[in-house]
Amino acid sequence: MRSTLLATLAVVACGGSHSGTVDGSGGGDGPHDGSGSGSGDAMVCPASCAAGTWCTETAPIASSTVLDAVAAFGGKVYAFGSGGTIIARDCTGWTQLTSPTTHNLKGAWATATSVWAVGDAGTVLQFDGSTWNQVTGLTQNLLAVWGSSDSDVWAVSMSGGASHWNGSMWTTTSIGGVLLAVSGSAPDNVWTAAESGYVHQYTTSWSAQIDPSGNPTYFASLARSATNVWVTSAVSNKETQNYNGSMWTAHSTGGNVIQALWGRADNDIWGAGSLKVAHWDGGGWVFAQPAGVTMPLEAVTGTATDVFVVGAGAMILHRD
Repeated sequence: MRSTLLATLAVVACGGSHSGTVDGSGGGDGPHDGSGSGSGDAMVCPASCAAGTWCTETAPIASSTVLDAVAAFGGKVYAFGSGGTIIARDCTGWTQLTSPTTHNLKGAWATATSVWAVGDAGTVLQFDGSTWNQVTGLTQNLLAVWGSSDSDVWAVSMSGGASHWNGSMWTTTSIGGVLLAVSGSAPDNVWTAAESGYVHQYTTSWSAQIDPSGNPTYFASLARSATNVWVTSAVSNKETQNYNGSMWTAHSTGGNVIQALWGRADNDIWGAGSLKVAHWDGGGWVFAQPAGVTMPLEAVTGTATDVFVVGAGAMILHRD
């Protein structure tokens, strides 16, 4: 998720297909313990933070690196960022992995068997538990990725394209704006959020623009189910909107803007934006600025027991 607003792009509806390949020749390191596990088991480590507090963890990379994406997979947490940076965490700490790209990586998502990352110049990486494979066929600058399986993956771009991978080829539809986020709960329930491009839903085709807050710019989307969808904006008193399958309900954040979302449960949703971390407990949003945060926070993910937030300045926050 990019926190910096970008120039408005014209909306042109069109579709196209792109043949693609999965190339394992450029793969880098797998998990640094060498296990190569592709399981989706949650990482279970001894608590490293005092209960209910945020810890800052040291990233084994230059402090100038912007970490834009994070995903939990196979008992580990992976973070991605500028210059093709890939780092991984297990119970012993973070390790930098060899990356098959030098392009900025800006979005990530994980299945039970693999992790995907996307970035500039159509970069798409898939980690199968041992190798980082490059999935070719796209050229756009990609900002986010989500899928229901390794053969049903959506990558969205700065130029307004929503590209679908069916396991062998890409098909791209232009829905407009700068597509900042994509999230879903099933193949027929996928949601995007865009700068100057509103919100769109995919069922069997992409919807017309959806505008619950009365403003064309939305930052994040989180689809927990067909009857529980969140989007965020900067509109006063409507900074977050929740869709129950038939209507939208606004939930104010008091002016705080959330630019990334992740949810463990319907009453346990986490957000990140600017210098703050947000938590939804089912009744309202609570915000905190963890100690040491002086640069924008970009992405959030978690496991059954832990939450991780990453951002500029190689920032990594962890909460047990």
